[in-house]
Amino acid sequence: MFRYSRSIDYEVTGYNAAKAIIQNMSRAMSYSAIMGGFCLSISQNTFATSTADDTFRPYIGTTLTYDSNLLRLADVITPEQAAGKNTKSDFIKRIRGGIDIDWRISRQQILAKLEVNQNWFQTFSELDYLGHTVEGQWNWQIGSDLNGVIRYSNNVSVGSFGQLNQLVKNIMTLEQYGATGAYQIFPSWFLRAGVLRNNILFSEELLKISNLQENTGDFGVRYVSPGNNMLGLRMLLTEGSFLNRRVSARVDNAYRRTSYQMEWNWNYSVKTQVDGYIGYTQQKFDHLNSLDFADFIGRANINWQITGKTMLNLSGWREIGQANDINATFVQRHGLLLKPSWLTTPKITLELPISYEQQDYLGDSGFSPNKPAQARVDKLSRIGMNLIYKPLENTKVSLFIQHEERKSTNLRSNYESQSAGINMQVAF
Repeated sequence: MFRYSRSIDYEVTGYNAAKAIIQNMSRAMSYSAIMGGFCLSISQNTFATSTADDTFRPYIGTTLTYDSNLLRLADVITPEQAAGKNTKSDFIKRIRGGIDIDWRISRQQILAKLEVNQNWFQTFSELDYLGHTVEGQWNWQIGSDLNGVIRYSNNVSVGSFGQLNQLVKNIMTLEQYGATGAYQIFPSWFLRAGVLRNNILFSEELLKISNLQENTGDFGVRYVSPGNNMLGLRMLLTEGSFLNRRVSARVDNAYRRTSYQMEWNWNYSVKTQVDGYIGYTQQKFDHLNSLDFADFIGRANINWQITGKTMLNLSGWREIGQANDINATFVQRHGLLLKPSWLTTPKITLELPISYEQQDYLGDSGFSPNKPAQARVDKLSRIGMNLIYKPLENTKVSLFIQHEERKSTNLRSNYESQSAGINMQVAF
């Protein structure tokens, strides 16, 4: 006589889930194979007519990414609760086309990048969007003593869900424009000044409270040695305002930030370069002094060419920036990045990036000035592998995998995720 067993339900459910995953992966791999073959076919036809110094460089590309936890949900939160879905994972497909420009006119240089990309999410299709990148830069020179940069950029993309942890159409526009200039007052000595406007804009109504505008003035002096080593002093004055935020007992909408920095670029040897800065920053809000903060900041980067085929990149930082969450608080980040790379063959490069970062939230909506121990602290670690293959000078294929884990004092912000993908691009 047949007896019902609950384990049969589990086996059937597991079988159906595994079958669905295999089918999705099969479709994804088919898409990758078709697009990869298409890109390689075009690259072979165009390679003969393209050169490394082309002024105008059109390109097309495609990327397929798998993410096991797109919304960065904690184990205690189910995808049904967060988004009404039956899985946390997603496949993201992207196709893109654009042009890179490097145009030199006498002593002037014009750099530009124009790209349009279409993005499809298999599970979270509500996030499908059309993105773009527009970048322009004029490296100008007047005489022998005066030079500078005028630049503009506008980028539309989906933002990180690391601090949102919910299904929101997190499409953001990052716009920057500004100008800098340097004047040589003595041999090897330069005075610098610049201005920058930075806009962060969200299209989703829920996120518009985070729309931010910053205006920064940049002033400094630099010494550049005959060996191209640089040492400088710099001061940055920033005024920021949240465009759609009202002042309340816990929230401010405007601030002023002052940063003092000593910066350097040291060519220790042909194989080793060190650059970075160290400084102090303080931020004061217009209405709520309890949200003010100040601290030391800095960053150091070491690039070491160990052998002809081996390189090591090491970075350490302690910086303050905006947190990408609904409340748009600020976060202090301090961490390390280690990235060894090997040129295994003239056409194949292997990279193994490993990073750790601690994020201390400043001015958090969950932060009480009378109880600083309640301020949120996150610890984020990543380990990955990148395999880069260049079969032709105008063709690049990249494979990548990554494991990411965050541990937080807010238990609902703990998560793990694994991602993998393939990226292909062909230039004409």
